[in-house]
Amino acid sequence: MKYFGWIFLFFVIAYILPLGSRPMAIPEYKFAESAREMVLSGDYVTPQRRGETVISTPAPAYYPAAKSIQLFGKNGFAVRFPSALSAGLTALFIWILIAQMLRDEKLAALSAIIYLTSSAIYTSGTVASAGPLFAMLCTGSCGTLFIALQEAKLNRRKTLNLILCGVFAGFGFLTGGISALLIPLLSGLAYMIWDKKLRQLPFLLILIPAIAALIALPWAAAVNRAEPGYLCALVRREFASFCCWESMPWYLPLYLFALGAFPSALLIPAAGVVGKEAWKGFLRQPLFRFAFCFLFIPLVIATLNPTWDASVVLCSFAPLALLIAAGIRVYFNSGCHHRSYNWLMTAWGVLLAACGTGLAILHFTKPEYLKSIPLTGLFYPVMGTVLIIAGIMMIYSAIGNWRSRLYLYFAGIGLVLLFMPWFFKGNEWMPGEALRDLGRRCQLTDKCKYTVVAANEELANAAAWEFDFKNIRTKSDFIHGNIPVGTPKILFISNRPEGAKSIPGVEKAGNYVLNAQEINADPLQMLIFDLTAAPEKQ
Repeated sequence: MKYFGWIFLFFVIAYILPLGSRPMAIPEYKFAESAREMVLSGDYVTPQRRGETVISTPAPAYYPAAKSIQLFGKNGFAVRFPSALSAGLTALFIWILIAQMLRDEKLAALSAIIYLTSSAIYTSGTVASAGPLFAMLCTGSCGTLFIALQEAKLNRRKTLNLILCGVFAGFGFLTGGISALLIPLLSGLAYMIWDKKLRQLPFLLILIPAIAALIALPWAAAVNRAEPGYLCALVRREFASFCCWESMPWYLPLYLFALGAFPSALLIPAAGVVGKEAWKGFLRQPLFRFAFCFLFIPLVIATLNPTWDASVVLCSFAPLALLIAAGIRVYFNSGCHHRSYNWLMTAWGVLLAACGTGLAILHFTKPEYLKSIPLTGLFYPVMGTVLIIAGIMMIYSAIGNWRSRLYLYFAGIGLVLLFMPWFFKGNEWMPGEALRDLGRRCQLTDKCKYTVVAANEELANAAAWEFDFKNIRTKSDFIHGNIPVGTPKILFISNRPEGAKSIPGVEKAGNYVLNAQEINADPLQMLIFDLTAAPEKQ
């Protein structure tokens, strides 16, 4: 268990410690506001956002964030903590699966750390979203399914794992929709065909969906009683997502997967040049065959379901981490000369040192375009120093000692992830500080005299979270006249200065007059226009 302590330390340093340091970004408020309103209303059945029902995501997806807000308060750490915890638990699931099936602690540790250092997992695991929770549940369902399929007869171990698979799939459905059921079923089917185990097909097609349905039934009944049309709207949305071929290119999930595998993907060449005989031995292991099926099925589903939800793609990173780690073990056990591995490690060190030198040069030259980047001035010298130190350690590490180079590789990534989040500052995509400033200056509360109108849905979600009330309207509501009759004052908020200088529809409608007052809120040039109802229309 000595490796477990190092992995846990890396998780705390890279994921937990910097979790609340970075300002919340515009996309995070969408998820966070629904969790906040769930806590305030006590309604854990029908998800709400700014007082309107949310169809895109079922209510159970917000439960961990809602509980975290109750424990830690309304802040960025609270709404991000469930995502980080889900990423850590997924790494733990990988560890347990390998430890149970292969009895190899080193391979388990290597797989877990490769998973945690993938850029897609780190990025999703440190923002407020349901994606890491969905990926964790899918990993749990596929892992328990594989363990169950290794038992030839129906015994206690097989039954328990089949039940756990159904439970994971059921909660996954409540988090991310039908894909949570398709991923284990199709992965298991592909593995059965590969291994000629189709006799176990009834367990896959009947028992697991039945258990998943039982898990989802209580919430489905409750939401149908609270809002009868909700389930039909959710099913229509799921069906439409698979038929909406024009929402994004089919190859985009593959591109996101390749990009999200960096820098762990740097280890793939070292894991791949093991020779034909080594690969034959590699594929004789049932866990690795199942991992290949589990790797490709989510990518196939993502390409056939062309929406912008990247949660399905996240599921492929757990088997990818396992396969990369197993390939590296095969590489070193096959008696290779380690040339490609050492070249990659040295090239990685050179890249880190070069990036650090570039940041140091930017700090001293201070080009004009740096002012538009949402990073403080300390970012460049601090991160430059960290990258140069990490790169030099990698370059001058002992070439013959592959284990120490691997430790330094992950240690360098951990240092970067520890220091990097602390230097972000607010801009139009992270408007929390400016919104809080405006809220204090204008005394915006549920009982204030203003009706707040935001330029878009994203900014409206951010304003609702920061102002602590949900009655935030959008510019679309304003243009179409969906503003309460008799409103004395309207405050229009825009996170883009050029977007706030003209409000379409005001001049044509003639219902309001625009006062000349503008209010700036540092660090944004966020403008608030005081719109007063025209006297002849009052």
